[in-house]
Amino acid sequence: MKLFGFEISRPQDESNKDVASFVAPQNDDGAITVSGNSLGGFYSTILDMEGAAKSESELITKYRNMAMQPEIAQAIDDVVNEAISVDVDESVVKVTLGEADLPDKVKERIVEEFDNVLAMMDIANNGYDMFQKFYVDGRLTIT
Repeated sequence: MKLFGFEISRPQDESNKDVASFVAPQNDDGAITVSGNSLGGFYSTILDMEGAAKSESELITKYRNMAMQPEIAQAIDDVVNEAISVDVDESVVKVTLGEADLPDKVKERIVEEFDNVLAMMDIANNGYDMFQKFYVDGRLTIT
């Protein structure tokens, strides 16, 4: 093509070469690209199939960040709503020792102490939040 006296065309030998892009390739499979140093300028791709975290605190942080996503937060709320039934007339949890090989006096004492623990933890008011924290973190620390 000629324009203003200049000819615009491609050299014939360049058509066989692959043109290198200055943009790193996009990986939609979960791999990450690590750029090289200033000496060589290379690219490396790493894919972590196991998703292994280096410590428990990294896992908890990852789970808490995931729980902030609206879709995941809604799913967590659905699970917790199904697991914890808050009813004024009925306690959230109770212990049943009907088939245990224990004397009746011991069973009564276990039920009393279980109710004391529930009262100390204020399960009626805090049970929903405690279960949600347990469900997200995968562990429960009672302070």
